[in-house]
Amino acid sequence: MTRHLLVSYHTCPLEEPGEGLAGGMNVFLSGLLRGLSKRRMSTDVLTRATGETVEVTAPFPGVRIFHVPCGWREPPSRDSAFASLDLFVDRCRILMRGERIEPNVVSAHYWMSGVVARKLAGAPMVLCYHTVDARKVPAPAEGRGPLSSIRRAREAALAGEALRIVCFSEYDLAENRRILPELSDKGVVIPPGVDDRFRHLPPREVARAYLGLPQRGMVFLLAARGDAGKNAAAAVAAASLGSVAAAAPQDTSKILNYNAKMTYRPLGKTGHMISEISLGGHGGQSPADRVPVLEKAVELGMNYVDNNIDSDLGSGSDPFP
Repeated sequence: MTRHLLVSYHTCPLEEPGEGLAGGMNVFLSGLLRGLSKRRMSTDVLTRATGETVEVTAPFPGVRIFHVPCGWREPPSRDSAFASLDLFVDRCRILMRGERIEPNVVSAHYWMSGVVARKLAGAPMVLCYHTVDARKVPAPAEGRGPLSSIRRAREAALAGEALRIVCFSEYDLAENRRILPELSDKGVVIPPGVDDRFRHLPPREVARAYLGLPQRGMVFLLAARGDAGKNAAAAVAAASLGSVAAAAPQDTSKILNYNAKMTYRPLGKTGHMISEISLGGHGGQSPADRVPVLEKAVELGMNYVDNNIDSDLGSGSDPFP
């Protein structure tokens, strides 16, 4: 008997991110299924499909993915996904009877999957919204359509029906709790179990050389699907304005201790431009030892120095020079 049933209705965990409705959730689910397999937790996955017959794939030991046809229309959209939801439920019921799928626990990813899970099984449900509609900013051309109202109502109902609701960060939980008070008792934080090499970034020059990018200048990277709901066009437009501003000639006459080999950045809203590299306090040495260090910092174009509050050179931490 299957212990765990995972419902990922609107997007298949095996789809390439950026194709159709596939995105970051696919990356997460692929990592999740791999982790469940390593822990020997047998999992059956229900996901939508085109065609006429159910197909089964087994990407990891103990994991079966059932691709269930449900009249899915191309190109895929959330509206067409919702229109096909009832047919998907009916066909999954037939499949579950034939395969004798009787789960002890159900997990659902995204609100449509939660709706499906509640119709298919009475087992305790763990839900991950991934996104909550009330927190989304609609694209100007898209606005709030009829599906948005349906989604908000279902998300609120699922908050009451789920045993646990998983969020990926404390901030995510706090923001969702503000909209869905039930999360105060049911919400838990589990960071995504994906490849965490991004937490250990290589030096900038190494990364840029690896990607074939110039060593200086701003680089804007955007990972998003092209559909209007992601507001990708607005992000690109904003970055373009920023790059134009960054490319504008800089008035170096107002930069203290300017050196063409040093990069300078604005210090908040103060109007001051400070060197990208600054010199921290280095107390415990005599002035004779420390003055040469300061002189070298000035020579290199640094214009912000922490004097070290208990140093022999001063009694405060004032900008230098």
